[in-house]
Amino acid sequence: MELDGFALNIGDPALPWVRDTLNYMFDYTRDNFPDFKLFISMDVWATKSGGWDVHNFEKLLGDFKGHPAYLKGPNGASFISTFSDGGFQDFEWKSFREHWAQDLYFVPDFDKTSGYNTSDPGE
Repeated sequence: MELDGFALNIGDPALPWVRDTLNYMFDYTRDNFPDFKLFISMDVWATKSGGWDVHNFEKLLGDFKGHPAYLKGPNGASFISTFSDGGFQDFEWKSFREHWAQDLYFVPDFDKTSGYNTSDPGE
C-alpha cells in the first residue's frame, strides 16, 4: 500500500514561513512525485483561538488551489478540509462557502458547529 496524498494542516496562514514551506512542498511534489497530491486542511481550532476567521485562508487558497500538485475533488474543484469546527457558527461557514462557490470541494469537520445539524437542509 502506498500513500497517494497528504493533508497540510495550517493554523495561521499569515505566518511568514507558511507560504515558503507550501511553495517548496507543492513544487517538490509536482517535480518528483507527479501522482502524489497535497491539499490544505484549515486548522480552524488554531485559527479561532488566534483571533482570526476562516477568511484569513483566502489568499493562500487562491494562490495554491490551481497548482498541479493540488488534490482535486470528484467535481474537479480543489479539495479543502478543516481540522475541527473551531467554534465557528453556521453563518460564518455559509459566508465562506458562498465566497468560494464552485472553486473548492469542501470537506469540513463540523463536529460541533452550532446550528449545523439543525439547520435547514436546503441551506
